[in-house]
Parts: sequence; structure tokens; C-alpha cells
Amino acid sequence: MTYRLPDDPTSAQKKAALSELSKALADALKLIVARAGESRAAAIEIKGVEADPADQTIWKGGRTFDFTVSNLRADVVHVVASNTRSFVRVIPAAWPVPNINEVQSSSGDVWPNAYGGSMAGNYGPVEFGYVKLWYAGRAEDGSSVATNVAAFHEATGEWWFIDGSSVVAYLDQVYFDLYKVLDEWRRCVRVANSNLDKLGAPNTRKVIVGVGGAQNAVWSSKGWQRKFRKSSMLHSTQNARWTTIDENEFLREAFNKVLNGFAMDPFTQEDFHKILDRK
Repeated sequence: MTYRLPDDPTSAQKKAALSELSKALADALKLIVARAGESRAAAIEIKGVEADPADQTIWKGGRTFDFTVSNLRADVVHVVASNTRSFVRVIPAAWPVPNINEVQSSSGDVWPNAYGGSMAGNYGPVEFGYVKLWYAGRAEDGSSVATNVAAFHEATGEWWFIDGSSVVAYLDQVYFDLYKVLDEWRRCVRVANSNLDKLGAPNTRKVIVGVGGAQNAVWSSKGWQRKFRKSSMLHSTQNARWTTIDENEFLREAFNKVLNGFAMDPFTQEDFHKILDRK
């Protein structure tokens, strides 16, 4: 750090120079502490619940669950067998997970995507934690099915969202709505982080977004079509804090992975912000 003073400084000039140096030193120390905290956060091992070995988009054993205290309909729910969906996971560092009733009471703003479901939904505690969902009809045996689910996992204190309305299998074709996937990723990351803040979860969190069942999925835009080159895509980052800047950069990196899947050029920060601000 440097300072400037004339050859014969006055007391006021010396005082001003000292004040400037003190501020610069304080700012430097804050930066060092912040970077040290971020380094420690990056070194923390954050473990989420185990994913289905055959399908990273959903948690192991997540195909069927029964509401132990159903708030709307008392029935067993089956998640559709297809793995064609997008998903979001927000996993905090290890913490004393609160009582499940506190999770329920604090989760008023946490819902899965309503698009593509019916007007009927359900919510309540389940064996592994707490779930909210929209029904997507019934199976041939009369049981309820769902494609869009928000699940709080008590074992790790994480939120896991699945959305079957942005990457959709219809007849013999899979359709990929790129911007709908991005919007849902962004919404879920925000509502999950907000809820975890309310519950007192650690600021250090791992966020994972991705899609599954997307091989040869078609994206149509302005008269042309492109096909996704891969069966799945995943992007993960761990941060000591999740500011809007951190969130947007994470989403841009994930979005560019999707663009690469469509063999398209990546977006710059400027281009990406135009996409975020398009509404």
C-alpha cells in the first residue's frame, strides 16, 4: 500500500493519509478473511441423499411415497416411471435439521412447477421428510401419479425438485424447452435458498441442476430445430454464500452446458442477462 504526501505536509494532510491507509488495510483484511472463508467452504464435504443409481434426476427410492399426514388426499403417490425431466438440488453443509413440522410451517413459498400438472396437488410429511406435488392424473391401477415434486430430505436438510414439464416425452419424441428449464432452475434455487435461510441452515451450500432422459430431445425455435446430443446433463457448484451474482454466474455456466448439448455457442454474461431479463 502506498500514500502520497507533500514534502512538508500539514497535520490535516497527515491525518487524511493515515485515514486512507487505515481504510485500505481494513479492506484488504476483509478480502483476505472472505477468501479464506470461501476456501474453507470449498473444502467442506457436502453430502446429499443418495440418487437413484440408474437415474441421477431423482433420489433413491423416490418412485413411490405415502403421505403420513395427508393435507388434501390420503393416498400413495407414484412418480412417473420416465426419467425425462429437469431437476434442482440445494444441499446445505451438515446442520441440526429442524423438526419436520417447522419445515412444513416455513415452506409456504416452496412449490414444484405447476405447469403441466392438474389443478390438484398435495403436501405433507412422508417417511423421508416433507413433500409438495401436483398431480398429473392416475395410473391404470387407479393410483395417483405426479411429475412435478418438491421434496425436503430430513437426512441432509436439502430440497430436491423434479420437473417433468420442461423436458417432456410425447408419443415417440422428447421435447426440450430450454428457457422453461432455465426459469425453473432459477426459481427453485431461489425459493430453496430462501427457505433454508429461514430454517437457519449454514450459508455454505452445494447446488446441483440438470436434465435427464434428453437424448435427441428436440428444441424448436423460430422455425428451426436442434437435437440434444446427450442423454443427461449436470452442473454443480459449492459456495460459502449464494448472492444474486453467484446464482446468475452458476446458472450461466449450467445454461452454457445445455447450449453445448445442442452444439451451440456459449452465452456471454451480457447475452445471458438479456435472457434473464426477457420477461
